[in-house]
Amino acid sequence: MTTLPPILRNSALAWPLTVGLGAAFGEATAWAAGAAGLLAVANMGAMSFVGSRFIASLSRAEGGGLWGPLLIIKTGLMVGVVTELLEVLPPLGVGLGLSSLMFGALLTALTATPHEV
Repeated sequence: MTTLPPILRNSALAWPLTVGLGAAFGEATAWAAGAAGLLAVANMGAMSFVGSRFIASLSRAEGGGLWGPLLIIKTGLMVGVVTELLEVLPPLGVGLGLSSLMFGALLTALTATPHEV
């Protein structure tokens, strides 16, 4: 079982803050912040799940198995979806949504104990 990192939890908790900030700039910006924030948190969750299995596979001298190509596919999909979001939605909202990761990192730096990190 994979233990999710505290930054993922804190980024998910910071997501409504970015939606609220987006609402200050209009409804479309709030929707863009919400969509981009959910995408960023989902990407981080996938990275913690797939990445940990890739590293474990490398440490067992299995060569990474299918986890390496899965990480490359996930990264390509993420880049494509964010590019599409930037073309369709307000860029300010997309930027605010992605900033939930920065707010999560800040919360983690301020609140995490050494054994959690």
